[in-house]
Amino acid sequence: MPTWDASTATGEAGRTGPPESARLAAEEMLRSNPGLAEKHSVKSLAAAVAHAGTKGESKLSKLADESQLLPPLKLVTIHENPRVADKPIDVSNLPYLHRNPAV
Repeated sequence: MPTWDASTATGEAGRTGPPESARLAAEEMLRSNPGLAEKHSVKSLAAAVAHAGTKGESKLSKLADESQLLPPLKLVTIHENPRVADKPIDVSNLPYLHRNPAV
């Protein structure tokens, strides 16, 4: 049976931690909201901040690229009956005035 030596590495050995800015942001979040400390440590919050930062940057860059490909917007106004819009409304001829045949 082979013996374990220094060349053997665990899964955690090759990983690097979140960047320093994410750790500082996580510490600030814990200071401003102590309730977060019930569920998260600085390390877990820093990982979440780093993940959200990379995810947000990629979404913003993708959105910027897509918006440059779109044609300029056109503003369209539809006048369904343009003749009616020109006439002033005669209040003595409103539709509800002629609904009662007894009048």
